[in-house]
Amino acid sequence: MSNIHETAFVSVTAQVGDEAHIGKGAHIGDHTRVGAHAIVRDGAFVGDHAHVRADARVGVEAHMSPHTYVGAGALVGINVYIGYGAIVRAGAIVGDGAIIGTKACVGAHTRVGPNAIIGVEAFVGYCAIVGADARVDSHTRIRSVVGLRHRVCESGVRDNSMLYSVGRHCLTYHEWQNQYKGIATRAKYSEAEARAALAAIEYLRATGEGRT
Repeated sequence: MSNIHETAFVSVTAQVGDEAHIGKGAHIGDHTRVGAHAIVRDGAFVGDHAHVRADARVGVEAHMSPHTYVGAGALVGINVYIGYGAIVRAGAIVGDGAIIGTKACVGAHTRVGPNAIIGVEAFVGYCAIVGADARVDSHTRIRSVVGLRHRVCESGVRDNSMLYSVGRHCLTYHEWQNQYKGIATRAKYSEAEARAALAAIEYLRATGEGRT
């Protein structure tokens, strides 16, 4: 049986799975599905025709626009905004205050740092990292790492912040450290790119994500 707070609004057309939790003042819209054991925290808004899969977590005061999707086991932080039709796939983590633009896609097991911005129809691939306060512009596709406070432009051209792509997957902190700690010695990567890669590694270490 689900646990729905007395002050929460759950549409009569919504479906809430077994042992799901709907917090104080939360809103679950028309024809929305909340999976088993999922948690929608206090004050969160989940719009019409949205889908929160089993074991997913939607943070306090987070906003999921209509037709959005949060995959199984994904974690959406406090005050996160997810735009219309956007997708956060299974196991992804979206940090507090981040913005996921309209029809953007955050890949499975990807980490999006606090206050990062993923633009309209942007695509962030499987197991990627987007650092805190980073920005991925609209219609951009990335499959690797964006350092803290860096920006990836739609054209793919690096700006003065030295945006970069230094690999395809992010698995654990130690694997990233072993792979990139000597990156500055390789001719095809600049010193600035190495610093950006290491900044992303330090983000993993500071947040505790990706540790073995």
